[in-house]
Amino acid sequence: MQDVGPDDDPFRFVPGSHRGTDERLAWEYEQSLHATQVGGHTAFGSFRVKPTDLEALGFDEPIAVTVPANTMVIANTFAFHGRTPSPHSTIRVEINGNLRRNPFLPWTGLDPLAFPGIQHDQMSLNLK
Repeated sequence: MQDVGPDDDPFRFVPGSHRGTDERLAWEYEQSLHATQVGGHTAFGSFRVKPTDLEALGFDEPIAVTVPANTMVIANTFAFHGRTPSPHSTIRVEINGNLRRNPFLPWTGLDPLAFPGIQHDQMSLNLK
C-alpha cells in the first residue's frame, strides 16, 4: 500500500452525513422517485449529492482523508463520500469488504445470491 496525499485522489466524506435525520431521509426519498430516470449508479441506489444539496441539508464541505502508507480507513459509507479529483493519474490499492446483504428480502439468512455459481453484478471477495 502507499501514501495517499492531497493530490493522490484521496477518499473524502461529509462528517455527520451518516445520520438518518429527517432531512437526510426526505432527500433520499426524493432521489428515489427519479433514480431510474437518472441512470448510472443512481439507478441502483447510489445517489450523487450536489454541493447545493449538502448546504441545504446543513452539512459542511467534504473532507479528504490523506494517510500514510499501511493505514486502514474504516468508513460508514451511508455517509456522503467519494474520491477527491486528482490533477494527475493515480493508482490506489485498496481492500474493500462489505457485510451488507439485500435488506428487502423477507427473511434473514439464506441469501440466494450467496450460492456458488450465481453471478453478482459487482465483484465481491469472500474471506473465510
